[in-house]
Amino acid sequence: TFEGITRNLCNWDQASGITIDPSYRIVYLVTHIQTLVRYDITSDTMTCIENLPGFSTSETYGFRGMAINPLTHILYVATQVDTLATYEPMSGAIRDLSPYLRSIPTGYSMNGLAFDQFAHVLYIGGEVGQFARFDPYAETMQVLTDRISSFWGANRASPAYEPLGRRIYLGGDGGKFGFYDPATDTATNLVSAIPFWGSTNIRLGIDPVHHVVYLGGLNASKFAKYDVVT
Repeated sequence: TFEGITRNLCNWDQASGITIDPSYRIVYLVTHIQTLVRYDITSDTMTCIENLPGFSTSETYGFRGMAINPLTHILYVATQVDTLATYEPMSGAIRDLSPYLRSIPTGYSMNGLAFDQFAHVLYIGGEVGQFARFDPYAETMQVLTDRISSFWGANRASPAYEPLGRRIYLGGDGGKFGFYDPATDTATNLVSAIPFWGSTNIRLGIDPVHHVVYLGGLNASKFAKYDVVT
């Protein structure tokens, strides 16, 4: 069944991103004018959160990703202009983590986030091929761009975590597709697995139950799946 959920909050016109915390039964949306909206499924209530660092009513500062730490339920939110923030759902506390991005090369613009629920670290993909890992407990940032640079180049890196192999899969411009293995600290190029995609800008979705990576072409009518087991 389909049920529409509408609320007159925050002047938001359209959603630019959405993610779900299934344990807390919370849906998070980021609007086109950079407002974070929290929808509580249990109570059927919606809350507007407008004071995240780097957010603006201007569309210039584009939303670039959300990820949830399943252990702490902290939400990570990234914008295009070197801004990374957290939102803690129980207390409502907001924290600016942007200073930790300074170790990443100048001109860094984020393109996506993925949380490794095994190692409890956050992976960050960049607009021009940057790739990094943030440890929220040690509060350290490690730049991993050189691990993927041999085949990735200056293409966007959009990360997604796959729990069976505990790998970070990456999709990007130019039909780029591969994964980073934290256990061996190496990256593998999988472009040959999808040779028909050409220069398509790839985005990823993970099925953690059946261990399948789904690939969608952002600028072309392409859709495929990659089975990480077979």
